[in-house]
Amino acid sequence: MDAGTSSRPPIVLGIGVLTQDLIGSVPSFPQPDSKIRTTSLVYSQGGNIGNELTCLARLGIECFVLSKVGKDSFGEGIIQSLATEKINSSYVVAHGNTSFSYIILDASTKTRTIINTPGDDLALKEINLEILDKVQFIVMDGRHTQASLQIAQITQKQGKQPIFLELERLRPNILQLIPFASYILTSSNFPDEVFQFLSYNVSERGELSEIDIEKGPLHVLMKLCRNSNWIVVTKGSLGSVLIKKTEDDDNDRLPVFSSIEECIEKLSSLQQHQNNEQRLPQVSKAFVKYSLSSEKYEFSVFYCPAYFMKEPEIVDTVGAGDCFLGCCVFSVLSIFTIDKMLRFASFMAAEKCKKMGARDGILHKHNIDFNVF
Repeated sequence: MDAGTSSRPPIVLGIGVLTQDLIGSVPSFPQPDSKIRTTSLVYSQGGNIGNELTCLARLGIECFVLSKVGKDSFGEGIIQSLATEKINSSYVVAHGNTSFSYIILDASTKTRTIINTPGDDLALKEINLEILDKVQFIVMDGRHTQASLQIAQITQKQGKQPIFLELERLRPNILQLIPFASYILTSSNFPDEVFQFLSYNVSERGELSEIDIEKGPLHVLMKLCRNSNWIVVTKGSLGSVLIKKTEDDDNDRLPVFSSIEECIEKLSSLQQHQNNEQRLPQVSKAFVKYSLSSEKYEFSVFYCPAYFMKEPEIVDTVGAGDCFLGCCVFSVLSIFTIDKMLRFASFMAAEKCKKMGARDGILHKHNIDFNVF
């Protein structure tokens, strides 16, 4: 499917968390034992998978969501918001408590702090597995990991849907889920978090050796994700990095480095010397080649700076990463090149930041000129 054609795209199933958000803006983050006033207060629906599917739905993708909300007013509001976006929520379980997040927006630093009260976890026995026969692509946001793992195992046995997995934090069962993913997007913190965990928990390393651990976080991540087509590491205002195994047709005459970390540092520093006010970022590329214990590793690394924004344009960064991920999924379904995907996702995430809340700033397909990317 191409973004400009009318061919029917795959139907997507999103598995993850749906939340009720309360977003309060403050001039600066409060000191302990202090009392301050908000400059604005907004109720909105959120949660990673809800935001990601909203992005996909506005880009014309038919979506189902599999999640759990409370049988309460918050849960009802979340279901209504999904219906507004034409996201099918008929397989959402209503029982227990709805996940709730209080989000503090710091106007002085343009940062957000999220305080979450989680809802109840989704159990496999609560899922109607007939949903798997209706979809061709699955997105998992790294929540409800026990149910997600069991669904991944089922889909693998059936040889069916590719899985796009988000790795935001190290949660139970998340390491077991990674081998099932065809595409992976991680937060900037995840590689270091999983590296620290495996450094001290030898029994959890699986096939990783001590030499692998010594090579560093990104080598460990690539080894864990070796079944994936590629991995994207998001870095907020510093942009994003995509890493994939080098293929035979990757024969460009580009720089070669001996570590992924060194490669990313060099590519990002080169971009900083270019025009910082160039709106649409340019993607740079290099290779990484090294050997460990007679095993050779070759990766292609793509670096994309964040879309340039002037400070007054930045209203709320909540949900920008979810929008970015949704655009990556859309790009996979649309068979975009890596360069086009990263530029498009960077642009969309920046546009989201211009409005309050996780979803109000997500553009609809008819407002986007895909030829620009």
